[in-house]
Parts: sequence; C-alpha cells; structure tokens
Amino acid sequence: MPTTSAPNEALFVVVGRGADKANVARMVLALVLVCIVSWPLLQQGGLLGVSWEIWALAMLLGELVLIWRVGIFGRIRALMRLESIRRDGLRATEMLTAGDVEGAKQGYAELLSRARPLGAFHATHVLMYGVTRFIEGDAREGLKLASRAIDSGWFVSAGMKPMGVAAETWRIHMLLDLGERAEARARLASAPSLPTAALAVDACDERWSDVVDRALRTLDDAKFPPGGRPNVALLGRYAARQIEHEALARFEAVLSAEPLLGLTRKNPAYRRYL
Repeated sequence: MPTTSAPNEALFVVVGRGADKANVARMVLALVLVCIVSWPLLQQGGLLGVSWEIWALAMLLGELVLIWRVGIFGRIRALMRLESIRRDGLRATEMLTAGDVEGAKQGYAELLSRARPLGAFHATHVLMYGVTRFIEGDAREGLKLASRAIDSGWFVSAGMKPMGVAAETWRIHMLLDLGERAEARARLASAPSLPTAALAVDACDERWSDVVDRALRTLDDAKFPPGGRPNVALLGRYAARQIEHEALARFEAVLSAEPLLGLTRKNPAYRRYL
C-alpha cells in the first residue's frame, strides 16, 4: 500500500463539545428571534410596500444561512453516511490491531474529512491518527493529536467513556516514551481507573513488585476488557522475571492462551518488555 500524504492541518482541528453545543444553542435562539420579529410583518401583510411573500422568502433565506453557518447541512450529510463511517472506522481499527499501521493511518485520514461534522467521531479519528503516528515513531505528534482529541471534551459522555479510557492510556504511553514521567504520573492521578497505564508507569519506574501485584489483580478483574489481557500479562511477565516471582508461570500461561496482537508488537510502549 502506498505511503499516505499528511492530511491538511485544518482537519485536525477538533471543535470542543462545549463550543459545539453553544453554536447550536445560538442558532436556535437566532431562529426564534427571527420568527418573533417577522411574525408581525407577516400579519400586517408586509412592510414598505413589500408583499408578505417576499418577506417570507427573505426570512427563509436568512434561516437557511444561519443553519449553514453552524454546519447543520454538513451534519445531515455526515449522518446520511453514518453507517459507512462506522464500518470504515472499525475496518481501520482492525488493521491497526493486526499491525497494519499504514493501512490504518490511511483509513483514519480518509475519515477525518468525511466525519468531521460529527464531533465525537471526528475526535476519535484525530486520536487514532495520532496513535498511528506514535507507532511510527513520532511520539510528539501523537501526543499533540491525542491531547487535542481528549481536551475537546467529547470523551466524557457515558457512551464515549471507554474511548476516553483508551485515549488517556495512549496519552500516558506517549508521555512515558518522551521521558515525561512526572506529567504521566499527574495524568494518571487525575484520570479514572487506567490499569494498563498504571502498569506502564510502575514498570517505567521499575517498581517490579507493584507491577506483578497490579497485573494479577487486573487479570482477575472480570470487568477488564479481554483484549487488554495479553498486554497486562506481558508487563507482568517482564516484572516477574526481574524479581524471580512465582507468578511468572501465570503470566506465561495467559500469553500462551491469548497471544499478543500485531499492534502490541509494534507499539513503542511495549518494545522493552517483549
């Protein structure tokens, strides 16, 4: 597959969730005010010799301009393509999980423009494009895009919280890769439960006993996503080897039954522990 060119920088601008809601609220208020002001004119049959039909057409055009300015038409078009956006997003994620970083990057790049009017989807695609840049070795660019997506506020809603956990975990991995341990610890302290990120921070600090204990607790947690178990076992195995812990056999058994994904093998955050 050919190497993709970098998307236009404007496509990486994520409109914040709060700003998006404010724009819609202002549009609704403006439409209501237009109707309130214009209704008496229509009741009187026009103004300044202009028929009510002309006034009605002018109001309609004004309302259409307001709707266009806040991107409602773009959202409608994006919503009409929502099924294909979801499908292509899942396909890109499957590529990334399998280790096809270039294919995933191309997929996310195409989605940046198609799903841009849909704030939560756009934030997700900006994040994941940043992840591909991190995997390719540009941790600084990956961190910039991940932070932009997280700070937009789209991942705080109940339906997006799993993505928020994944996003913050990636950000902490990027910070550790850049040697910014203090910032990584600060992010971990202020975030909700991030077991994989916590393991990464402990491992980076070479607190091997803590890594083993946390890894065992995480593997025993029925609520922990199954897809993350091999990564937990990988960190646990490395830590157990450092201190000759008896839990080594448990971690090796997990890795034997649940092999590492292609993404993990290419992830700079795990390179040391393979």
